[in-house]
Amino acid sequence: MADKFVSASDVARLAGVSRSAVSRTFTQGASVAPKTRARVMKAAEELGYRVNLLARTLHKERSDLVGLVGANLSNPYISAQVDALTAALYRNALQCMLLNLASARNDVENALSKLLEYRVRTVVLLSGAVPDTLIRLAGANGTRLVLINRPLPDNIGHVDQIEADSAAGVQWPRHG
Repeated sequence: MADKFVSASDVARLAGVSRSAVSRTFTQGASVAPKTRARVMKAAEELGYRVNLLARTLHKERSDLVGLVGANLSNPYISAQVDALTAALYRNALQCMLLNLASARNDVENALSKLLEYRVRTVVLLSGAVPDTLIRLAGANGTRLVLINRPLPDNIGHVDQIEADSAAGVQWPRHG
């Protein structure tokens, strides 16, 4: 078992090309000579190379990560939310980064700060009592917020909200 990830430089060395030729080979629409592409792909396959998506997003403002934040993840309602959200993220070529606040109750701001350091494109706050400070911290970082069954605190800018209509959900359909 290797003690490090295979890098694009490793592929370039084996293929006898520049590091930038490897990058262009794995960038959709980039110009690469067919012979160079074939050598790079052969070397990449031989080494087991995979593109480092975190490194690829360094020049972007946001990554393809979406942060899911919750505390009571064993609750069937919350776990159903996580199941549906992660499936939808996968279908849309986005990745999920789950932050379980159950173990970080006394250090919530630091936990969210760690999440924001990955330049997540959106933070989804699952149902439950997520502190207002968390919402303000994400908003202050320009990170899009989605609140699920969570009232919006005062003095917060634009936030997307998803709320269950429990009253309508328990009414039986009336047949005339």
